[in-house]
Amino acid sequence: MAKVHRLVGNNFPDFNLDTSLGQPLRLDDLLGKWSVFFFYPKDDSPGCTVQSCRFRDDYSE
Repeated sequence: MAKVHRLVGNNFPDFNLDTSLGQPLRLDDLLGKWSVFFFYPKDDSPGCTVQSCRFRDDYSE
């Protein structure tokens, strides 16, 4: 059986970053909205690329 990461169920840490449009974004900006935080182990790997493209392709749903 897969191990459950020890941070599952904990609050997400606050952050400050720029969006792809160069606008600032903080965790508080997302309160009350559906959000997906997608982490992957390596850029340009076949599996991660397919999964990332599915987020993009299924966004409108």
